[in-house]
Amino acid sequence: VSGSLGFASAGLELLRQDIQPDNQRWQPFREQHLNPSARVELGCRLGASGLVHAMMDLSDGLATDLAHLCKQSGVGARIMSRSLPGVDALGEAASLLGVQPERLAVSGGEDYELLFTAPPEASDRLKDIGRLCALQLTPVGTIVPGAGVILIRELADGTCEESTIAYQGFDHFRDRGEG
Repeated sequence: VSGSLGFASAGLELLRQDIQPDNQRWQPFREQHLNPSARVELGCRLGASGLVHAMMDLSDGLATDLAHLCKQSGVGARIMSRSLPGVDALGEAASLLGVQPERLAVSGGEDYELLFTAPPEASDRLKDIGRLCALQLTPVGTIVPGAGVILIRELADGTCEESTIAYQGFDHFRDRGEG
């Protein structure tokens, strides 16, 4: 994925709940919500590189958009929670909002970052493209045979916990009472 995940969702909730509106620490989140940047140049460069197999913007959240991508491609995915970009930066804001930072990164919508798939051996060349566009690109998981999107969390005791996360992202009709 490009950029950081969950910032727009955090910004929306900070504004909606009127939490510390003058606190400059929240400016990156509010800015991502109010003035998102489409990753057009990056998308064009990635597409032209021949390295990317599938790509889409993250408008409905990683969980939902990755589930759509996987369903259309007839595959599944395994996401590592420790790899989600931006989770550490979301910590304090997420605490004020009463949510886990990981939830904002996985389920928050309107990030408009790019989600794409590519072979592991293309990693260095993809990161070079990201640098040309002044954007961080982060591998967050692996495409696997089968179906479904699984989030893998490492627990404090060194074990891992797996959970299905498909279709948990932004719901455009949530506040209207529609399904």
